[in-house]
Amino acid sequence: HRFDAVGEPAHPARRLEAVEGQDAPGAGRAADLNARELAVLRMLDVGRSNQQIAHTLGVTVNTVKWYLKNIYAKLGATSRAEAVSTARRGGLLS
Repeated sequence: HRFDAVGEPAHPARRLEAVEGQDAPGAGRAADLNARELAVLRMLDVGRSNQQIAHTLGVTVNTVKWYLKNIYAKLGATSRAEAVSTARRGGLLS
């Protein structure tokens, strides 16, 4: 793992993995979040709807739902609120 100047993992998803540990639900998979999934997660954080996210990204609502399914699986979450909360605790969102 690469670390920043204060000894934290340099990549936000790696920070989540380091905070939650390998035994936590979704830990280790959070590092697999790709750039598009992180963008969707940031939009969830500000309360955007699936339709708004789709419009912003230029994709269909079904594609947004597919991204959400992957995000939930990687974070061990079952809802938008849980995904955002888990991401905040792990340093993926500020």
